Amino acid sequence: MYEQGVRGHVIDEIMGWAPRTVRDRHYVRVAPKSMREAIRMLYQDDPICPSPKPEPSVPLSDRLLSDDLLQEVRRLVQLARELGLRV
Repeated sequence: MYEQGVRGHVIDEIMGWAPRTVRDRHYVRVAPKSMREAIRMLYQDDPICPSPKPEPSVPLSDRLLSDDLLQEVRRLVQLARELGLRV
């Protein structure tokens, strides 16, 4: 990673190594985006996950069923709130 230009503190964070200096311990934060980009760079030629496959088309009957389920979940959430339950 270092040879590809990833900063040392990003490598330390990815590897879980303890910060070496007071500045690193208390003042340096590594953005999640920086870690994601570094890890993706490692696997650019050998991806961790294959490219996502296109979603198969969902038959109309299944879409209607999922809409019904969504409405039922919303109804149950509303009932739970009316009863004073945390949702």
